[in-house]
Amino acid sequence: MKKDHLFDLIIKIGLLLLTVIFLFKAITGTMILGWFCLVFWFLFIIINNSFRHFLVGSIFIAFSGGIIVIFPLYFLEGWWWVSESTFWTQNKNIIWDSLVTILTMIPSLLTILLPGYFLFLKRQYFFESEKKFFLLALLFGSSWISIEALREMFLNGLTWGHIGYLVSDIFFIQWASVGGVYLLSFLVIIVNLYICRFLLSLDLVKDLLNKNFKNKLPKERMGDIKKYPVFLFLLLIIYGFGFIRLGLSEETSPNMSIAVVASSYTTEEFWNPNYYEKLIIALRSTLEKETIEVMIFPENIFPFIVLNIKNSEPLQQGGYINEIAFFKSLRDLSIENPKTTFLIGLHTFDSLPKKQNPLSGEKMSLENPKKHPDSRYFNSLVVLENGEIKDMYHKRNLLFFSEKPPAFLEENHVRVFTRGEKIGVKTKHGDFGVFICSEISSSLYSKIPKDAKLLVIPSNDSLLLHPQAAKYHHLMTRVKAVTHSTPVARSVKGGISSIIDSNGRVIKKIDLSETKSVDVKTIEMVLFKTK
Repeated sequence: MKKDHLFDLIIKIGLLLLTVIFLFKAITGTMILGWFCLVFWFLFIIINNSFRHFLVGSIFIAFSGGIIVIFPLYFLEGWWWVSESTFWTQNKNIIWDSLVTILTMIPSLLTILLPGYFLFLKRQYFFESEKKFFLLALLFGSSWISIEALREMFLNGLTWGHIGYLVSDIFFIQWASVGGVYLLSFLVIIVNLYICRFLLSLDLVKDLLNKNFKNKLPKERMGDIKKYPVFLFLLLIIYGFGFIRLGLSEETSPNMSIAVVASSYTTEEFWNPNYYEKLIIALRSTLEKETIEVMIFPENIFPFIVLNIKNSEPLQQGGYINEIAFFKSLRDLSIENPKTTFLIGLHTFDSLPKKQNPLSGEKMSLENPKKHPDSRYFNSLVVLENGEIKDMYHKRNLLFFSEKPPAFLEENHVRVFTRGEKIGVKTKHGDFGVFICSEISSSLYSKIPKDAKLLVIPSNDSLLLHPQAAKYHHLMTRVKAVTHSTPVARSVKGGISSIIDSNGRVIKKIDLSETKSVDVKTIEMVLFKTK
């Protein structure tokens, strides 16, 4: 009896470890394993009669899987948005790591435990008719993506945990055009379930389970499972749709010449005044050599510039850089290139504390909004054409803590942002959709203009030192292109800048995620020319 119990324990632990290994390998690039990543967890549930064992095993999967998904967030290195000499700043690493763990573990536990408990209660359906198993798969998949949706709502649109991202080949992600990343998650779940059912139909697996778990399985029904590889039929449909959609697609690349600015500099390093003279020279040189219709800059590319929405002039903050003079050089560059639309990631504001005028020459700094409630600040994308500000987009889905902190942290926060309402921007080349940085992870709140000709995504990955974060964001960008059937241009600090067609195919890219921590820094251009 003790020997049987030991073998039982070894099998269960082995299934849990295989689940974690497959999840890790799928997340880090072996995408084919995404179709098998939950199969072993399903088998673990099937052979358990003990709720306690199910609970312990599922908590282990939730904790391990959650850490695997969000471990790049532990490498955050960017605290400009928190006032110095505060408890938060002095203990930032411990507090941040704890916060990330808590905010990850709660949704991860809900995602695993709630649908998992339903599967635990109805696991006999694995041995029932095709109709009953299909109903089980449908309900389980629906409950899983419902929890994913609730998690996204809870985290204000920021979520890396969609299981649909585990399979990222070009044919599969075409389904995002039908139902976004939630449909991708649903399909991954369904295929995993049918692979598990197929394994249970094999004589080797049935003999093993009957021999060692005969008191825990409905033995009389084990023979009822037909050896039909339904999962192969599902994969044929899934990949057939992708193949057909790609084959029937018309021209999906941007219909304009684009230059995407890519940088390995961090936000802190961008305060160097010597850098900006070189940048303007480099931009002017590129525009003299190439005909560029749209030039896109990363999020908050010029951190010392905070633009007044009302008069289109930057605030003077008394630093090493003359903000007004520098912004004039950008205007002059725009005037020199009237055919080029400049899309620049900047911070903006629409009012100031009373008795302060940004053009008066008085040196000022942006204060906490609680001290100046008449001030509103935005994380924006500015449209600069012919030397004038033509339009702006303000980030709609603000990032927890760095952009929209809880009330108890606002006093220690450098800048609390206001949520924008407008969708996209208008340019001389047509309407563009815009997502700023973390907004690419949002699915429920993902909206662009109906006839958008391009989706512009200015971002900043330099704050996350682990290169896996950049790869994950790049994958999200590809899925966004398919979801909206719109070509994408993504400009990033310290990440993967790219131009992607509306089917998620990468036209051009440059990966600077590996150069963030080295001494040699670079500014490069991703150029795309129309034929």
